[in-house]
Amino acid sequence: MIFSNIDFNVLYIDPSLDVAGDGRTPDAAFKDLPQTVDGFVDGTCYLIRRTTEAFACVIPVGTNNSLRNIMICGMPTPNDQLYDYIPEAAKNAWGLD
Repeated sequence: MIFSNIDFNVLYIDPSLDVAGDGRTPDAAFKDLPQTVDGFVDGTCYLIRRTTEAFACVIPVGTNNSLRNIMICGMPTPNDQLYDYIPEAAKNAWGLD
C-alpha cells in the first residue's frame, strides 16, 4: 500500500476474532496490535477492522527511537479519501462493515 510516497507492508488486525492468524490477510488477521513498541515493524501499516464498541485494540506505550514509517489505521469507509489507498483484499472483506 503506497501512502505519502512510502510503500507500506500491510498487516491486518481484527479485534473481534476468537483466534488470531498471521496478519497477512483479512481472513487471517491478528487479534491485536503488538504488545510492545518494539513489536512494531518498520514500513508497516497496521490496518484495524471496524467493529462494535465491544472490541478494541490496545496501543502499547513506550519509546523506540529507531522505528520508522509505521502507520496505525482504522479501516476507512468507502466515503473516506483514505479508502482509495486501502488494498483490495481489505475492501472486499471489510469495506461494507
